[in-house]
Amino acid sequence: MKKIFTAVMIIAVTALSVLTGCSGNNTPAQTAEAAVPETIKSSLGVLSYLNINEEEYAGINKGKAVDYLRKDEIVTMLVDEKAEKKSVRFYDTLDTLIMALQSGKVDHIELPESTADYVCAHNDKLQKNLTYNANAVGDEFGYRLVNRLSNGFSFMMTEENTALRDEFNRAIAEMKSDGTLGRLIKEYITDNADDNTQKAVEFYNVYDKTIKVAVTGLLPPMDYVSPDGTCSGFSTAVLSVIGQRIEKNIELIQVDSMGRAAALASGTADVVFWTRDASEDSEIRDKTEEEYERYIAESEKDLTDEQKEVMRELRGSISFTQERYMDIPKNTVTTQPYYNDALVVVTMK
Repeated sequence: MKKIFTAVMIIAVTALSVLTGCSGNNTPAQTAEAAVPETIKSSLGVLSYLNINEEEYAGINKGKAVDYLRKDEIVTMLVDEKAEKKSVRFYDTLDTLIMALQSGKVDHIELPESTADYVCAHNDKLQKNLTYNANAVGDEFGYRLVNRLSNGFSFMMTEENTALRDEFNRAIAEMKSDGTLGRLIKEYITDNADDNTQKAVEFYNVYDKTIKVAVTGLLPPMDYVSPDGTCSGFSTAVLSVIGQRIEKNIELIQVDSMGRAAALASGTADVVFWTRDASEDSEIRDKTEEEYERYIAESEKDLTDEQKEVMRELRGSISFTQERYMDIPKNTVTTQPYYNDALVVVTMK
């Protein structure tokens, strides 16, 4: 069988610099006379989302949801602060995102927890500021909030490729039910945070049809493309298994975060991984606005007034349309999520 590792650069991306760091500035402790502001202005760095801008993303208010989860010790924060007045800056690569944090251009960065674990393990100047204690989720509402504060990772295609989307969905469902997905999560994510080698993933050119898949290589251990074009990581391993199950060859094309939509629109790629949404959003994407309102009313009918207020605050100023299609451009379709990961905050030590 012939191994294929085709990585064509559409948009140049620099090699990851997660192994280097610079010391952060330590803020002197407040004196007894100093006034401590109730609200701290802060800036948050985020890997670029499609179909939503920085100001709109900043309108998603997570503060009340995090406070609720902290009450039940579901969320742990190293720095106790009220960052309600935050600005958001998008960065197209993990490399530039981390450099922005190290240089002081942003105060915090937001990452999926698996990637946060990886970069903190390889850069002793970084630490997780916010993390989740999954074992402390004791009620249905807490579980729903954690899902709302998580990313669901899916494959994305154009609307003309719904048949291919359906093939991917069947393969993902099979991998969930037969334990393959759980095994890959353990091998590439759970047991891989301290692994500095990033094991390469094999693809085999043995089938009659080839599909081109755009990969960012931005999120070790989710996915990584080395300078020589070798692809590795969990998402890449998932894709390799899907290719075997749907009997199609996989040709990989590297793009940056903002190049994902262009790769599909131009026909350069048939599939993109990854695209992100809140884990719950896959349930509402096909609903009309009226159907969405009924869905919200039904799903919240048993909540307390406090819990309803938490959900209203979390939805914030973002509209239903923006929420439903965040990171998902028009005229595209997505698979069911093949992995969910909580979003956490990383700061300098």
